[in-house]
Amino acid sequence: MKRRDVLAALERATGRSDLQEYLGVTRQTMSNWKKSDRDLNAVEVAKIIKTAVAAKHISVCYTAIKPIVEFYPIDMAESRCGAKIEPLSTNTNKGVPTLYQEGLHDALSTRKGVYIFYDSRGRAIYAGKARDQFLWPEIVSVFNRDRKDTQELYYVNHPSTNVDFTVAAEYNRQIVKHHVKLCDVAAFFSAYEVDGHLIDDVESLLIRGFANDLLNKSMERFASVRDL
Repeated sequence: MKRRDVLAALERATGRSDLQEYLGVTRQTMSNWKKSDRDLNAVEVAKIIKTAVAAKHISVCYTAIKPIVEFYPIDMAESRCGAKIEPLSTNTNKGVPTLYQEGLHDALSTRKGVYIFYDSRGRAIYAGKARDQFLWPEIVSVFNRDRKDTQELYYVNHPSTNVDFTVAAEYNRQIVKHHVKLCDVAAFFSAYEVDGHLIDDVESLLIRGFANDLLNKSMERFASVRDL
């Protein structure tokens, strides 16, 4: 089979027009192949396959996991309809968002991957994934999730209505245990775009690798043992 015929077949099979990058060869080499009437021999076919596999491996290393934002300080704000609390101001209730905030929101709204919430000391407290939906709606949903099965805090119920203040020596209010939401304890978050085939395993790595620190309820498993 002639070289140009092999390239045409590869373009049809892969649906790609940028075979130069896909096969890991130079532009001049690709140009020479497309003009060549010479048949490929077995050794040349093997070299093409070897070069393509190596190029794909390099591509995976660069694209499998991409940081979007790391240790972003949470700036809580109500959602546009006021139904949820968001970790990033995206509306005008707290003033016009900065270009940085708008860009971050757009990036999280168009990518899938994994995310981590941290407490005020920068210690990871929750890791999750966005595989079936984009990162932003997943992050907002988890940010509002009740942590009653994993975390509770002690504090006092102080009046929120317009009543006179009374010193604790005259009116002692009980310190009681309360269920908290993630938004009550999270201070920073990070997000990473991850190839769809790796999202589950990257989340599992985070949760299982830091099992003594994270407050995740379920202990995820890797793909190789998920069905065992």
